[in-house]
Amino acid sequence: MDKAAVVPLPITGGVNDDRTAALQQWASTVGFGGEVGLLVEAHRRLDSVLAETQGKEIRNKELQRRLREASHDAARARDLLGELEYYRIREEVERDDHDKVSAVDNSNHNGT
Repeated sequence: MDKAAVVPLPITGGVNDDRTAALQQWASTVGFGGEVGLLVEAHRRLDSVLAETQGKEIRNKELQRRLREASHDAARARDLLGELEYYRIREEVERDDHDKVSAVDNSNHNGT
């Protein structure tokens, strides 16, 4: 007789709505806002399923396998969203630095 497995599935953490909104806005300016929106929604759905099954006994081997796959997919989605957030922030910092340099150049040029 097969033993029931308790599938320890880590909850990957919810997607921060403020950060997600900023990321989606940035993504739309660089041409892949739709894809980021789909990725965010997929991540939320995976997290929801994983949260419902966390710590429960799963006897069905195929379901165990699918839940492990979902856990890996959620982790990959979270990692990708994190990388995209890095590029968004980096672009924001570079833009701010450029604006500061431009402001200094303009004030020097105007003699102030």
